[in-house]
Amino acid sequence: MTTYRDDWTSDRLPKWLPHVQHLVNRQANALEIGAFEGRSTRWMIENILKCPNSLIVCLDPFCENDKFERHIDYLPRFVENTKPYRDMIRIVQSFSQDILPETLLDFVSGKFDLVYVDGSHET
Repeated sequence: MTTYRDDWTSDRLPKWLPHVQHLVNRQANALEIGAFEGRSTRWMIENILKCPNSLIVCLDPFCENDKFERHIDYLPRFVENTKPYRDMIRIVQSFSQDILPETLLDFVSGKFDLVYVDGSHET
């Protein structure tokens, strides 16, 4: 059962479809920076990354954030919400500024077809 605390994606993600239609039903690799509870991850898998050989790398610190009133440990919620697709997901628990791009590219043999950035909104 999926449970989400917030919905920052349902109104935005369908607008992407015309721009990423060429990726639907073909093997593709995606990078998501800022995965939070997994709502956008699931949407991308269910609507774009439909090919079972597709992969999404989810980069997120998965830690509490006092500035945004996120006083929850949301990694377990992300894992539960994306459980049916666990074979297609690689979780990288880190801040984006603390990881080398080469490390992320190692997951997908050097190429991402789609990058979704919705990480911290701090400067």
